[in-house]
Amino acid sequence: MRKYLLIASLLTLPTLADASNILFLGNSIFADLSEADTQAIKASVRQALDASPDQSRTVWSNEKGDIKVAVTPKVSYEIDGQPCRRTELRMAGERRANERYLFELCKTDEGWAFSPSPINSFTDQDREIFSAHLQETLESGVDGIPSSWVNPKTGNSAVVVPVRTVPAAGQQCREAAITLMDKRQRTADGRYTFCRGDDGSWARQNQ
Repeated sequence: MRKYLLIASLLTLPTLADASNILFLGNSIFADLSEADTQAIKASVRQALDASPDQSRTVWSNEKGDIKVAVTPKVSYEIDGQPCRRTELRMAGERRANERYLFELCKTDEGWAFSPSPINSFTDQDREIFSAHLQETLESGVDGIPSSWVNPKTGNSAVVVPVRTVPAAGQQCREAAITLMDKRQRTADGRYTFCRGDDGSWARQNQ
């Protein structure tokens, strides 16, 4: 929890030198960061969230080259019309174990901030069911016709709507609108392109 609070400071606080945050340094790689490093990482994270496509990695390293931070927006979606991105942070430093974090970040008037997301409530079983449902819908679903499922054990559900066939050289591709909903009726929405591989399975394309 301490590391998560410290990482939050990269996005929302002006400095790690604030006395209230020193308590959260612990043994994290963040303990080795200077104020200049912190500001540079903030800029790198915000730039990646604002401009980088999904699955594109932005790497920052300090002047000495002994600390590296990789920021990778994994998937973009919306919650109540608010743009959000599931984002991975990987940190590497000399003489310290590598650190990996995965966060749901949504853009507010003040900038990017941590946000509760329906995605976080999906269990492994939900993800398995959704994956199978998505594959089936992409394979045989009709454009414009919603296909839905619900897991009665968790109350989580999803709706997949094939939107159109996407022209692609030598590949069969489809665009689909996806809505994930948790048992509290919170939704996460997005549009994505999937292409059919040689093995018959559909995989999301980087956009």
